[in-house]
Amino acid sequence: MTHHRRALEVLADAALAGPWDVASIHARFERCVRAEGEAQRRFLRHAARRLAVTLPEAPTDRAALIGRLRALRERAVSRDPSAGGALRSFHVTRVLLPARVMRPAPFAAPPLLDAADVASHLELRLDALDWLADVRGMNPKARDARLHHYVCRLVPKRSGGARLLEAPKPTLAIAQRRLLDRVLCAFPVHEAAKGFVPGRDLLDHVGAHVGKRVVVRMDLTDFFAQVGFARVRGLFAVGGYPREVAGLLAGLATTSTPRRALRALRGPEHRALRERLAASHLPQGAPSSPMLANLVAFGLDRRLAGLARALGGVYTRYADDLAFSGDAGFERRIDALLPRVGAIALEEGLTPNHRKTRVMRAGGRQELCGVIVNRKLSVRRAERERLEAILVDCARRGPEAANREGHADFRAHLDGRVGWIERLDPRRGASLRARFDAISWDRGATPPAAPT
Repeated sequence: MTHHRRALEVLADAALAGPWDVASIHARFERCVRAEGEAQRRFLRHAARRLAVTLPEAPTDRAALIGRLRALRERAVSRDPSAGGALRSFHVTRVLLPARVMRPAPFAAPPLLDAADVASHLELRLDALDWLADVRGMNPKARDARLHHYVCRLVPKRSGGARLLEAPKPTLAIAQRRLLDRVLCAFPVHEAAKGFVPGRDLLDHVGAHVGKRVVVRMDLTDFFAQVGFARVRGLFAVGGYPREVAGLLAGLATTSTPRRALRALRGPEHRALRERLAASHLPQGAPSSPMLANLVAFGLDRRLAGLARALGGVYTRYADDLAFSGDAGFERRIDALLPRVGAIALEEGLTPNHRKTRVMRAGGRQELCGVIVNRKLSVRRAERERLEAILVDCARRGPEAANREGHADFRAHLDGRVGWIERLDPRRGASLRARFDAISWDRGATPPAAPT
């Protein structure tokens, strides 16, 4: 005999292991359980009939199905108390594995039913998938740093403090890139998210707020570090993936920072960040992290876009930078906006950084992500003049002498800066481009960095 709880699990798995109709479910029940006595035979027939009649298709929640079978058994015992002993102990003869299926999802994610499917889709061996996903979280605990999946580096912020960049090693980085290109591409991103989404960029973010009477800039604290394994696994579950598959995909995309790397974040100002990094989180530096953060923030974007619309404004987000803007009617409602944005962020599991909140009116400089948005898109005059001075220096003394910051590929660096201003302000950008084109790069030019 088998304990009743285990027997109900066997019956639930049997029900899910094939076609969803009365005869098929009952036949699988009889294959897995040897009915001993009329009470057990009657219960198996009744359970198969009730499941098929009350549920139009096989459920995706195994635990709920077990609970439904338990309720059917207790109802049968209440009707015939003398059968209670028989209905709480069954003789299990075999176990059938549930049929692997994708749960219904609002979008078409690529079908991945088990670990073998994940490994094949990402071009990994099964043992490599298990090692890289590290669902048990053992890798960061390895004493030898050479075994860790990430290389950690502390980078100072312009505004003060520091951020920890966690760059995946090549094999994991390739797997995360495939995860991004082959799986995450199927997930919908809210239209307010402008960063790290194909077809959208920073210009879409800042361009939505040009020429507005008031612009509000807000910031989220430790955006990636606040998104943990459970939330990422839940995201993949929304896509219809079984729990095993969702866990493997989430394991590939998240990590816990080794203690040795956390020691570099000294001081009380980094206490909260250390705690977040010590738990599972999206690593800042992984190719899959920005898109996953966007997907996890879908609820945040939906609610903030609705709030801005209700107050007469518009909302966009670029990574952890939130921007709101509007005209006179929106400006009068600013006092209602700020606390509600903070409350919504907290309800969505994210922490606003109130110290970086700025309310910028048309009479002063309105700046988002380093771009001026008052009447048209532009950069700060000091930044433009500094770039122009560097270009003049390059033309006069040669690129090597002008490369005071030691850029590995100085030509590409300057080309990118000029190109950015060209996009924002074509007239001034054309003048800078002419100066760039006048540079003789063969005269003391810094050679490009070797490809890695």
